[in-house]
Amino acid sequence: MSPTSKAGHIVAEALTARPLERDTSDTAILEATLRCLTRYGMDRMTVDDVARAAGVGRATVFRRFESKDDLIRQAIARELRRLTKEFIAKAGAIDDPYQRVVELSMEMVRIVRTHPVGRRLVEDESALGLYADPRIAKYQRTGVKRMLDRAAEQLGVTADTEAMAELLVRFYGSVWLAPEISPVLDEDRVRRMITIILAPLAPA
Repeated sequence: MSPTSKAGHIVAEALTARPLERDTSDTAILEATLRCLTRYGMDRMTVDDVARAAGVGRATVFRRFESKDDLIRQAIARELRRLTKEFIAKAGAIDDPYQRVVELSMEMVRIVRTHPVGRRLVEDESALGLYADPRIAKYQRTGVKRMLDRAAEQLGVTADTEAMAELLVRFYGSVWLAPEISPVLDEDRVRRMITIILAPLAPA
């Protein structure tokens, strides 16, 4: 299995992984794993790196996690849950359905541009494989479509939310995979592009 497909497999499994964080030692290890992923990448990171960063012994890590892959899977799953909670909180703070999808889409762009693990995956040339993985792509489209369906229902409009979700996911991916375009895509331009995609939901 190539490094890229292996990374895709680990992340795809993280999307549905059961939470595994039993105590403060688990928390320290999982947080250290994210730091090590940012510093070394998936392929170069070792369990020894994580143990040192967490301030525990290598044996302690292996008593709690089955393998390096399991460690990465659980760390990414934990981070995804954290980001999901943040999205839910942001969504709950915006009453207007249209503005909510605009601002959540802007937040997604900010995350793909700046998340340290995501940036490392781009540097290691693993990101394209993740983006193209059908399980990950389906998860993204489903989540975005659910957000758009809710907004359309609240706004009382009919829109092709499946096509809109596809366009948004492709836009997020282009920003993530081609960071060199970031200097020409300032916040105002990103907002304009998002509002174009979301035009079917815009108030008349």
